[in-house]
Amino acid sequence: MKVILSRKGFDSQYGQISSPILPDSTLLSLPIPSKVDVETKFIDLSHNGKSYYEIIKELNPN
Repeated sequence: MKVILSRKGFDSQYGQISSPILPDSTLLSLPIPSKVDVETKFIDLSHNGKSYYEIIKELNPN
């Protein structure tokens, strides 16, 4: 058996929240913003018709 440890969610520089588990039990992996891809925004990404931006706002991070 192989085990892969992977950092998911925002780190201390980007919001300090873990990737959320949604009410339907889906783990929504939040990508850490990249300095390379500055064109893709959280409002451009979606899950079940709702943008990541909206989901993050609902989580009410600081």
